[in-house]
Amino acid sequence: MRLTYRILWFENEAEFVDETKPGIASYLLDDLGLELEVDVHPSGDDVDALLTSGDYDLVVTDLNLDDNDTGKAIIERIRADEILTEVLLYSADGQEIEKVIKETSGLQRVSFAVGRAALSDRLKKIITLTVKKVQDVQNLRGLVIAEAIDLEDKMLEIINAHFSASTDDAEKGDFIKYHYGKKDEHFKGLLSKISGHTPDKIIEFVEIACGEMMSKYIALNKLIDSAKAKQDVSTNEGKAKMVVLKQLEAELNKMQKEVIELRNDLAHVQGEKDAQGRWILKNKKKPGHEIVFDNDKYVQIRRSLRAHAYNLTEIAKHLP
Repeated sequence: MRLTYRILWFENEAEFVDETKPGIASYLLDDLGLELEVDVHPSGDDVDALLTSGDYDLVVTDLNLDDNDTGKAIIERIRADEILTEVLLYSADGQEIEKVIKETSGLQRVSFAVGRAALSDRLKKIITLTVKKVQDVQNLRGLVIAEAIDLEDKMLEIINAHFSASTDDAEKGDFIKYHYGKKDEHFKGLLSKISGHTPDKIIEFVEIACGEMMSKYIALNKLIDSAKAKQDVSTNEGKAKMVVLKQLEAELNKMQKEVIELRNDLAHVQGEKDAQGRWILKNKKKPGHEIVFDNDKYVQIRRSLRAHAYNLTEIAKHLP
């Protein structure tokens, strides 16, 4: 699932799906912190291949697609392959649904909606259920680690792209000297590996000196500072660019707490449930430091991860 909720939808009237999608997308984004991706097919001809190749969170199907390929047949084909993805079956005819329930085995993970008007609300309830089923600390660990790796890759890509295009040896030299001059423990172990690098080997330097997420985060902050220093704030264009760079920098600075520290906490703490059944993570290295995980916390984390991915895309657009 990560940050995208994927629906495989069998419906031969594409207009109906198009009408329904905006409300579902808004609900996912606003209430659950997830983006919606819908794969629509007019029939179930390729259901086996689709379910094998696609990692879907929910299958939605109309009961009557055509004379030979009904939603019931799709369910039977899914269960024959022992695919246990949640399924939502809908029809305008309640009696047809009752007939399917009576005649079809293996419906433990199948839900129903009578009438298209009721489908949207039913969809939201099923989506919430499927999200909560995988919403626990262990899954969150995997999500944060996977997204952090993606963010690291994006940061390194931005830094390398900037220096690959730059002809400013003075800026490259300043960047290298800045990292040489850092006295914190984080960089001490790197100094021997990066000694002797010069501006013409800047990409090689970046790959070594920015090998960890914190290093990339610090380096990207340094590039934004460099971009700010180049702005001529006596002009309207320079003032406007400075405003944008400061906004991007402010959002980037949230990454240390919202991603880097969170990932470290999730990797090195022990969890237990409180009296309300909520997960609490306790950090033994920080007495009294606890993180309580409830639905609001899960949504907040998903939103912040999405926001940081978006911010990095914007930084890439505005660095010279």
